[in-house]
Amino acid sequence: MKRKTAISISFLSAIIVSGVIAFAFIPPFFESECENEIIKSVKNPINSYVAILFSRNCGATTNYSTNVSIIKQGEKLLNEAGNIYISDGYPKRNGINWLNENTLHIGGASYKSFKQKNGFSNIEIQY
Repeated sequence: MKRKTAISISFLSAIIVSGVIAFAFIPPFFESECENEIIKSVKNPINSYVAILFSRNCGATTNYSTNVSIIKQGEKLLNEAGNIYISDGYPKRNGINWLNENTLHIGGASYKSFKQKNGFSNIEIQY
């Protein structure tokens, strides 16, 4: 009986130790392999928002994508896809410019767009 208890305790201990090791070493495998390369960033006329045109690359098995995000002035671009515009391919003909403090123009929008929002907060997006 004592032997079965000792084996059970050893088995449970091994499972617990394995779990601790797994939680210590596995998280890096779930981190994003994607990288953002900023092509252009433009502040709106009243310096409250920044529009950022960037390329996103998520490794050898995916194509580059063209992205546009709008963030508040002073914030950093996170390692995420664009919050306004995403299309397939590297940004070649794309451009961004503010028409006024509340209107952003995105030029060269692709027919292969995955995301194409028309607004963000109080900002109108034109293509």
